Amino acid sequence: MIDEHNIHAINMIALSSYMAGKYADAINNIICVLSHDINHHGAVSNFCSIIKGSLVKFKDSNNIKEKREIIFACYNAVNFASLHNDVLNIEFSFPILIEYMIIIGYKQEAVNLARLSFKINSSSQIGVLSTFNLINFGITDEECLKKSADIGIKSIRKKEYAPYAFCSVLFWCYWREKYKSMEFFLREMEKTIDINTIINSKQLHTWYMTKVDESFYKDILYKFNIDIQYQQEEYASHTDSKGVIFICVDENYWNRFSKDLAQDLLLEGTVFSVHVCIMNPSQETQNILTELKKDYSRFGYSTVNINNQPWISDTNKNMLYKTYYACNRFMMMNDILGAYQIPIISLDGDQIPIGDMDEFVERSLLEHDGDVAIHYGTRLGPGLEMVCDLAIFRPAPSTHLLFSIVSKYMAYFFSKGYALWMLDQVSFYAVLKFLQISGMAPRLSHIKLEQFPFDRYLFHPLDSVDKDAAIHAKRAARARKGREQEALLPAHREHPLPA
Repeated sequence: MIDEHNIHAINMIALSSYMAGKYADAINNIICVLSHDINHHGAVSNFCSIIKGSLVKFKDSNNIKEKREIIFACYNAVNFASLHNDVLNIEFSFPILIEYMIIIGYKQEAVNLARLSFKINSSSQIGVLSTFNLINFGITDEECLKKSADIGIKSIRKKEYAPYAFCSVLFWCYWREKYKSMEFFLREMEKTIDINTIINSKQLHTWYMTKVDESFYKDILYKFNIDIQYQQEEYASHTDSKGVIFICVDENYWNRFSKDLAQDLLLEGTVFSVHVCIMNPSQETQNILTELKKDYSRFGYSTVNINNQPWISDTNKNMLYKTYYACNRFMMMNDILGAYQIPIISLDGDQIPIGDMDEFVERSLLEHDGDVAIHYGTRLGPGLEMVCDLAIFRPAPSTHLLFSIVSKYMAYFFSKGYALWMLDQVSFYAVLKFLQISGMAPRLSHIKLEQFPFDRYLFHPLDSVDKDAAIHAKRAARARKGREQEALLPAHREHPLPA
């Protein structure tokens, strides 16, 4: 039982527990002190210090049990602090605690914390930042989005043009499909925020490249024409393919990943063709492509040099060329569809086949019968929901319309000085949404990886890891497995199995 006689001792026990690395005990003890005397001398500052230190420990710890104990105690502490918000200020903990809650698997508790952050301070940026954390981890909560947008509107009216204000309003418009409002705030953003600030903002620059307003297409885009200048074009001559796997990369990615990927696909598949496009290829790469074409009737290739495209500004050629590498697969899609007249399966070039790729192609086409099928992620926002590691496109008038506009859309930004990263996914989203609004969109299928077992057929390392090391390790493991299976064949046994 805690009283005025032992309250100081409990406070010291809390500090001793913290110093000894018993963070959950420290949090629980300091709550006991403050629940008895919320104005206890020193306990208030100790409370905040213990929470901060515990969250740092969570980040550094590899002990799952310890992490759970810290998270549980912090969740309790935040609830307690919300009851004494006039004394205990731990707003700082909300965004990071939400992130850690999600990482360890407690999504609903993360949403609860985000909602609570608005109740503690209805005008603070903490609630907005907490909402953004949810969005970054693929969690959308309408209550948080609405309250974030309210704060954003107030900030804009006060002429406080911080990036978070416009982002919070744009996310709400996007979620509610209020496209006219979204266009209004996009125009306001362009008027009031410096272009360099927009370009340097990870979130604002994707919104800046998002255009769904009819006037943009009518007055600007349809007047913009491009013609991709190819160095070489050789198409697969195999006529019985059910589809074409299409890989579009630069010379660097070709040497690191895609050359092996293309050769694996040609060796291991039979029901599909393979077409690669290499940007800025070396002579050695061009020779390899020529040899592959001689060896495989199922193989085709194109080569493109970025310097030969007159519609790309010098800034984008010299500084933002990686954006072009990501976009070119979509810009040339109508050419590929027109040449083959069968479904095209677009894959990222940094993958390894690990399953039956004939089955992968047949199953992909069978389960996704739309004219356009694209992998939808869970994160909210243009350039975030659509993930381009896997996409399927069928020849149809609406598909042709989509890519004729997408190529213009991308080329428009390439002709300017700001073809920024994510343009490929932003363009695809914006044009598709424009066509859906006008009633001219292709039939759409969603590739949902929780339903379609993508990782049964392909290994794709995340951007957050060392891709070269991950690919090398996977290929080595794949080779070992192949040797082990080969060793089990009767011809390699010391005592072959009986017939």
